[in-house]
Amino acid sequence: THGGQVLITLHEEGRGERRFETLWPSPRIAVDTARADLRVGDSEVTLDADGRYRVRARAREQGTGAVAEVDLLVTPEPAAYFPGANIGGESLVSGYAVPGLRATAVGSLCIAGRCERFDGAQSYHDHNWGVWRDVTWEWGSARVGAYSLLYGRVQREGTDLVNEPLFVYLVD
Repeated sequence: THGGQVLITLHEEGRGERRFETLWPSPRIAVDTARADLRVGDSEVTLDADGRYRVRARAREQGTGAVAEVDLLVTPEPAAYFPGANIGGESLVSGYAVPGLRATAVGSLCIAGRCERFDGAQSYHDHNWGVWRDVTWEWGSARVGAYSLLYGRVQREGTDLVNEPLFVYLVD
């Protein structure tokens, strides 16, 4: 059976990575085929009429059970996006779009009840789709002033090894 996962990864300077995740069965997943809205359990992403994304997510840390809660309003900058594209050939088709290559966020991140507020924080928003069995994405983005860079590659492991070329995309 299919389901969904809410995953929050926290990187803090001088500390190891912390992973918070919650798995949900398929009856708790709601996808809107006409909009970018998505609900996974008690977490959701909704697209406002003005093009901003509201992100509310909740997940538990592996090992400690601490709860992470995210409540953000992400505002993509106009014309700073990567349009939807299929990457790969017949044996590997994977899709990728970045509607918020350069964006800002306002809101909060709470870990075990301790909250940190953000206002104008650098943000990013992407979507992907396609074949995911034995697939690895190697990607990243960078931003300096008015320039945003997106780069990546899709690879399929195992007996069907497929190593797609690296793509690079620049927005000014």
